[in-house]
Amino acid sequence: MLLLIGWSNLQTMNINISSESSLVKFSELKSGDVFRYLDSNCIKVYDPNNYVNVILLSDGGCRCSYMGKDTMVYKAKSANLSINF
Repeated sequence: MLLLIGWSNLQTMNINISSESSLVKFSELKSGDVFRYLDSNCIKVYDPNNYVNVILLSDGGCRCSYMGKDTMVYKAKSANLSINF
């Protein structure tokens, strides 16, 4: 499980997906799974209120978003996350 505390104050964040990825439905991902949607690197998160289920990381910062369960995404088999404060 991935927990980002104080993520809105991060100066730079980079995800390196260093392996092949497979096309899956968003609903097949678990919380903490890294995936790519279009040109965005993302992490699936759990929100008990179901308002937010994705953190977008592609722009060097973070933005919260919501993705439909049937959306097709590329799941990373492995990824490295670097956070610089």
